[in-house]
Amino acid sequence: MNLYALRVNMSVAIVCMTRSETSKTCNFTGGNVSRSNTTVECDLPEVSNQDDRFDLDKKTQGLILGSFFLGYALTQLPGGWLAGRYGGKKLCGWSMFACAVATLLTPLAARTSAGVLICIRVVTGLCQCLSGLVRHT
Repeated sequence: MNLYALRVNMSVAIVCMTRSETSKTCNFTGGNVSRSNTTVECDLPEVSNQDDRFDLDKKTQGLILGSFFLGYALTQLPGGWLAGRYGGKKLCGWSMFACAVATLLTPLAARTSAGVLICIRVVTGLCQCLSGLVRHT
């Protein structure tokens, strides 16, 4: 469960990290929504200070979210070899530790640059794959 939480945390957090359009809570009044006399009252919830958010376009957001799976895919074969050579217990422990450290460094990486954040997400993917392979061996 911890591995899956670390896997999806960026998918949830990137919504609040960016200055892009956020979801609105809307109350529709006037009956049928398709009628022209329908009014929409929307309240934009204050999630965080707008100055704390990042200017990330959709392409950069996609690279950040996809970089995890790049790291995950790159470790499939080397991870199996490492598990056979060093044993599952050590590999699982060290990879979970490295994944947790990389996740803790994510806010610092995000404030540094998008490139550093992408590298941290690749490292997280590498570590997740290693600990996931151990469960199956």
